[in-house]
Amino acid sequence: MVSLDENIFINHIRVKELFDEGVRLSVQEHAEQETKKVGILRAGNTGIAAVDEKGNLEIAGKCHRQTFLRLVGISSEDADYSRELMFDSGRSNEDLWVAVLQRSYKGVILREEEIPIQWTTKAGIPVSGRPDIVLCDNDKKPLRGLELKLVSSMWTARDVLMGRPKGLHVMQAGHYMWKLGVPFELWYTSRVDWSVLGWAQKHYPRYGEPGSEHCEYDDNGLIRKVIPFTQGFHLRFGEKGFIEYTPVGQEDEPWKETIVSAERIEAYYDYVAQIGQTKNLGPRPQNLSSTGEKQNWKFCDYCPLKPTCDAHESDFDTWLEAAKGIVPKAE
Repeated sequence: MVSLDENIFINHIRVKELFDEGVRLSVQEHAEQETKKVGILRAGNTGIAAVDEKGNLEIAGKCHRQTFLRLVGISSEDADYSRELMFDSGRSNEDLWVAVLQRSYKGVILREEEIPIQWTTKAGIPVSGRPDIVLCDNDKKPLRGLELKLVSSMWTARDVLMGRPKGLHVMQAGHYMWKLGVPFELWYTSRVDWSVLGWAQKHYPRYGEPGSEHCEYDDNGLIRKVIPFTQGFHLRFGEKGFIEYTPVGQEDEPWKETIVSAERIEAYYDYVAQIGQTKNLGPRPQNLSSTGEKQNWKFCDYCPLKPTCDAHESDFDTWLEAAKGIVPKAE
């Protein structure tokens, strides 16, 4: 029998309030952890930098301005309620992968803090990172790395099924592959059904094409939905120094060369490391596919830093001061 005091306690439980407060505390905890990493560049912010034929600097991947702000302890990226829910699902995806692999893999599985990477830019700024999973032998010698991504949009699902890994993801996995010196695989996991209707249907694999095994079709061969799936990509450094990829399960197909190389990753971090001294913010980042095609949307259009860059990018000190006022939202 429930006592009177227990009844009073139960009646005052507000699950929604408890959940929201837990999310708020999670965001706060992450912010506090970030303060301990001031002065360190992170592999999670990997981009690439190169000089074009006209001598102009081009940057792709993670925005170098955001990466610089993170270096000096300023968070310019959204950390609101909805984003935290998505990030938390990504972290859970990594835990689920480990739980599955522990049942079948006979060697040692190391992850994140257990096998970090660290190196130093030409300016003496440390760069660190934590790979999602590294499969090792019984002596903990790394054999193969896994970079894991949770599919959180129907368009990411489309790209993956069409055999096109995201440029940002190839850069990050390539960074770890470069520093650990072992082959890497980039794995996408989609854990929900994605309904595909109307004009979007023509953008997905047709019935019988590679990738269609993860889709359901109607009697006319039109896609109805994408079902839960995993799809991986083998990565390697080619003879020219650029990362190449091929989808897992299609190893007989030619490897595709990307625009990502260790040299360009290193150049990106060397550039970011000296922004505070040169006070040169450089160009806006380009949104490119892993093979160099321009995408039909810009990173800046979805960035909370955009108004600050639009107003102040020609004046570094004013820009930096304005960036300090961008406070991530937490409901």
